[in-house]
Amino acid sequence: ERLQEFRNIMEKHEGRRQARYKREEDRWQALDAKERAEQTRLQRLQDDPVVGRKNLAGAPFNIVTHAYDGTAAGQKLRHHDDMVKFRGELRTMNLAARNHLGFNPIIGEQVYPIRIPERPHAASMPALAH
Repeated sequence: ERLQEFRNIMEKHEGRRQARYKREEDRWQALDAKERAEQTRLQRLQDDPVVGRKNLAGAPFNIVTHAYDGTAAGQKLRHHDDMVKFRGELRTMNLAARNHLGFNPIIGEQVYPIRIPERPHAASMPALAH
């Protein structure tokens, strides 16, 4: 009976040891698999030529040098920005005319001439000509 008790205790210890060993072995296999997956991912990224092209700017404009790209997209963006400035100047002129800016009511003359802004031309850019 004592021998049977001793065997039961030893079997419990051996079962726990086997479970811990299996758990540790599984943990190491998972770490190895994770490392292999990371290496595979890095190799795939290095081999793919498209990945390096993802570092393109979102707009054809260099924010550091404040210059537009020489591409058709850069010319289109330049024209768009020029049109935004033009519309702002036109609005300024319209508000000034409506608010009688520069008009002298005593002598009835325009003291400060209101300059109508010149519209930017897209014809000089072949990509934008309609």
